[in-house]
Amino acid sequence: MHKFITHENNHFVVNLFGIRMKFQNLALIKTQNNKIYIEKNGIRKEYKKDIKGLKISIQGNNNQVVIGYPYHFTNSRIVIRGDNNIVIIEQTKHGIGNLYIDMCGRIASGRKVHIKKNLFMNGCSMYCMTNNSSIVIGEECQFSWNTVLMNSDAHIIEDLRTHEQINHGTHCEVGNNVWVCQNAYIGKNVKIPDNSIVGAFAVVTKTFDEKNIAIGGNPAKIIKRNIAWKRDDDN
Repeated sequence: MHKFITHENNHFVVNLFGIRMKFQNLALIKTQNNKIYIEKNGIRKEYKKDIKGLKISIQGNNNQVVIGYPYHFTNSRIVIRGDNNIVIIEQTKHGIGNLYIDMCGRIASGRKVHIKKNLFMNGCSMYCMTNNSSIVIGEECQFSWNTVLMNSDAHIIEDLRTHEQINHGTHCEVGNNVWVCQNAYIGKNVKIPDNSIVGAFAVVTKTFDEKNIAIGGNPAKIIKRNIAWKRDDDN
């Protein structure tokens, strides 16, 4: 190893021409006691085979992935880096396609992604980045293509006078029976109410309290009240 490259915790530290650079060394992250379970009829059993249509990658310790049965995945992936994180995807009678759950933007712990039963999805990227944060999707939800959920900004914004962080993110929550249309973005500290619609290309940056609404625009606002929706196959 060159003298200008040293190790510090789980990082490479490079000192070159008076510049100090720090990089995560993933090879040094210990990996133990990570579990993948299949849950059927309320009973969880550890599962050590591949899950069709779903790739799972874990680096760290004491992480769990729980998949409800039956499941129907296509081109989906879960990536976890850190300790004591959990992903729960409850059983569904629908297809879940192009789901990407990212817990690897930084090494963090205590994060949770919980997708409740009967999700239908064509494509969503979910980014759960910070310590002790969460993403929750309610029952009977439908997601169109290219949707994004983030429970943080992934980078820190500080007040120049106090140097305090001003963009803390802790959660992102979608209620029951919500239809999220294509290319919608739902950001940090947001809750979408039950029985609602998030319109195409909406950028949602605040919580809405009324149920049975349609929201849309950038930034999103209420565009219709007292609505209900259902899938074509519910007729």
